[in-house]
Amino acid sequence: MVALVVPFILVLTGCSQIQEVQSQVDNIRWCSDVLRLASAVSTSNAEAARNLVDALERSAPADLEADVEVVRSKVEEIEAGDATPTDLPSDDVNDAVGRMVDAVGERCQGEVDQELSNS
Repeated sequence: MVALVVPFILVLTGCSQIQEVQSQVDNIRWCSDVLRLASAVSTSNAEAARNLVDALERSAPADLEADVEVVRSKVEEIEAGDATPTDLPSDDVNDAVGRMVDAVGERCQGEVDQELSNS
């Protein structure tokens, strides 16, 4: 019986660690995408912003979904010809991206705090 339980516990422990690492990887990817979006907006790169918004929509926390939508709307205006790429860094887009960048800082600080508490 013990021979069956021990491997099962090891598998469960391994799965838990894999999920934790996957969560950290997803968090790093999200943070990286937000920072790349900030760069795309500041350089009026609508194509890069579009690709990053697509990625961020799938992973944005609920409190930042509206900010992602602000950027998406501006990119769609540019694609429709109702705006130019130089309109991308507008006040509303800059505010939305600023909130996302602030969230990156909070997440990074949370990760640091978590690592410190684990040591």
